[in-house]
Amino acid sequence: MSQNVDYKQLVDEWLESEEKDIEAGALLCLKLNRNRTLYQYITRKKALDKLIYEMKKQSDILSARVNFETNKLTEEEVKELTQKAVKAAKTVEVIDKGVKGKRTDHDKLPADIQQAYEDNLVIYPKMRSLHEKLKLMANDRPCDRYPFLKELVAMDNKVRANWKLYDNAKILNTDERYTDTGNPVSKKVTLDAKGVSAARKYLSSNKKKLATLKDTDEDKYKTLLAEMQKRYDDLIASGQTLDEKQVGELKEAGVKVGE
Repeated sequence: MSQNVDYKQLVDEWLESEEKDIEAGALLCLKLNRNRTLYQYITRKKALDKLIYEMKKQSDILSARVNFETNKLTEEEVKELTQKAVKAAKTVEVIDKGVKGKRTDHDKLPADIQQAYEDNLVIYPKMRSLHEKLKLMANDRPCDRYPFLKELVAMDNKVRANWKLYDNAKILNTDERYTDTGNPVSKKVTLDAKGVSAARKYLSSNKKKLATLKDTDEDKYKTLLAEMQKRYDDLIASGQTLDEKQVGELKEAGVKVGE
């Protein structure tokens, strides 16, 4: 691992240097990727831009190798992760087809369920970029590809979990309450410690968004306001209190806080 850290420093020092020595950089890159054809191309063409790109890639690889004990990987572990990455690649194919799967009743769903959909839209381009990086690393060593495969699989798991949550969510009557996962609970519910924490986090995370929507999007504002009101009411019904500053912010945004 110490060898990797030393190479990481050398690569970064070259990338940060003002006058980049192409021969020295190409030789360092050759030691890392063992690609003599690429080395000859860079030195013959004086292809500085290509060398910078390759050195940045090596910097990423070395950083990832520091964070994961890739040298201890077994062939079976690499094989298993590679198979999962194939599954993740299918998700990327779906993304590339432009299939987003937004429900017609999206705006009527609880805000946290809507957020699952929005989160996927943020993850999609990251998955595509990572998938392209791995295609360029097709001939690299498994230990170099492993950290990126692991990251791609983690993103795929998150996307699929969000899809499941989003697709299975049901529209409930406006007088029913929701837990932090969108499931209905009794109107007379007494929140446990986890429920209290989830409700507080929901209010804290969405109060600024609610205030913004109040003046920009009436429909989304009403939807989020209803969810905020439910969390607030559940906390109060469970004997919880909020600090005066937060109560004031909620009240200003439209939540009925009582006197």
